[in-house]
This record gives sequence, C-alpha cells and structure tokens, in this order.
Amino acid sequence: MNKNHPDPRLNLRLRAAISAAQSRVNPAPTAETEAASPAPVASIAGSDLGVLRSTYKGPKKLLFSVSHMNKRYGKTVALDDVSLEVYAGQICALIGKNGAGKSTLVESALGLKPFDAGTVTIGGVNVQESPRKAKALLGYSPSEPLAYDSMTGAEYMAYIAALWGMDESVARTKAQQLTEALALPNAMLNKPFALCSHGTQQKVCIAASILHDPAVLILDEPTVGLDIIAYRGLLKILRSYADQGHAVLIVTHDMELVRACSDAIYMLRGEKVFPLDPNREDIATILEETR
Repeated sequence: MNKNHPDPRLNLRLRAAISAAQSRVNPAPTAETEAASPAPVASIAGSDLGVLRSTYKGPKKLLFSVSHMNKRYGKTVALDDVSLEVYAGQICALIGKNGAGKSTLVESALGLKPFDAGTVTIGGVNVQESPRKAKALLGYSPSEPLAYDSMTGAEYMAYIAALWGMDESVARTKAQQLTEALALPNAMLNKPFALCSHGTQQKVCIAASILHDPAVLILDEPTVGLDIIAYRGLLKILRSYADQGHAVLIVTHDMELVRACSDAIYMLRGEKVFPLDPNREDIATILEETR
C-alpha cells in the first residue's frame, strides 16, 4: 500500500482502530466509560524519576483479562493455556525474550489475529462476542509506529480524534498536553510522518492511543527511540493514567521501565505465562537466563 495517498485498503491494525472508533461515535455513557474518564493530563517537568508506585484508591476492577488462551501456527504451539489480568489502577508489564510470543498474545487478545481457544475481555466485554464494543474501551500503540506517511502528526491526531467523535477543542487541548509531556515540539508535529524520526513517530502514536481516554491502554515497546525527556514524560503519563482508574499493559524488554512503574509483571516463556513479583531485584537476571 502506498501510504502517501490515503487508500481504503488500510492495513490490519489501522482498520481495527477505525472500526472500533466508528462504533462509539456519541455513545451513551456506561459504567466502564464513566469510570475511565480521567482528569486532563498534567503538565510535567523533567525531574528524577525514581520508582513510581500506584496511588490508586478506587475499587478493584478487572479491566483486561486473557483467560486460557491457546494459539497455534499449524503444528507449532505459540501460546499454551495463557492467562493474565490487569486491574484498574495497575501498570502491568509483559516481558519475555525475542520471539517468545508477546506481540502474538497482544494482537490475538485485541482481535487482530485469531486464536484457537480462550476468552478475552476488555472492560468486562467479551472481544469475540462484541468486538466493536470491546475495542471502544481500548487504546493501542503497536511496536512499529503506524500512520499515513503523508499526514503530519497534528493531522493524524485530528484524524483519530474525529474517528472517536471527540469535540475538536477538547481533542486539541488533550493533544497539546500529551505532546508537551512527551517533549514533541510543534515543528515536529507539522512534519509529514514519513520524514520524522522513529522516536518522533513513536511519540505521535503513543499520544494518539491515549487521546480518547480509553479504559485500557496497551503499548508494545513504547520506549524504543525515545529521548530521556520523553522517556520520563511517558512514565509519568502512564502512572497518572493508571492512578485515575485505568489499566495499562506494556509489552517491553526495557527493565528500567519495568522497575520504575510496574505494579504487576508477567513473563512469557515456553509458550506459557508466569507471574513475577514486581519487588524482586533479579527480574532482569531471570529474563536474561531465559534467552
């Protein structure tokens, strides 16, 4: 596909985003969406990051669940009876070596790839039974930044906001808050996506995934290519976002990210998922030993 000219033959991830967005233009409020409406993103300044632990005081509410998922490619088992849960107020990290199946798990859970058995719910909604309703509660940024090459970052976020039926002034304010927090200057926002660095593309896609205030936010390798200011900004955004009652799942190899903000950790190894204690000091060693 030539992304320099908008084409109805959108690639898989963008089609999924659009179908989810179109399903909730001016929806009636629900318990899930009301609970997931956060305060505006706070302006942040670079400072020592330290470890950002949860301050969420709300009810324990399961917002993202993968239960007993199995996935095969022919005779090859990719995922074997995999289960994980992410609750309101949590930042959960999914770690594992290259090729372990982390992206396969996430893309299967989001309905981007079929899976053979199991159940996935987003905000209590079954993804297979009500895919559009479930995806309407979701924000997702893939490991490879994705947008039309000819669009600028500002145009892309306006496009995403329109798909979600957001008020234009609200969307502009939210986009400005997010891009400022991610150290993304207007000069970069006004460049065509194809002419931007990987880090700039990453910032645009992360901001776009959060723009509509989803109940569940899933980011696949979000820190790749980010400068230190944007890195710190992203961590504070995620901590604040979770503390407002959202669920965040991060797929990552970045052990500093895991150490800094994870409330729960799952490791994918040998087609199975194992929970880890986020307070353990040897998580990086455990991951290295599985390579």
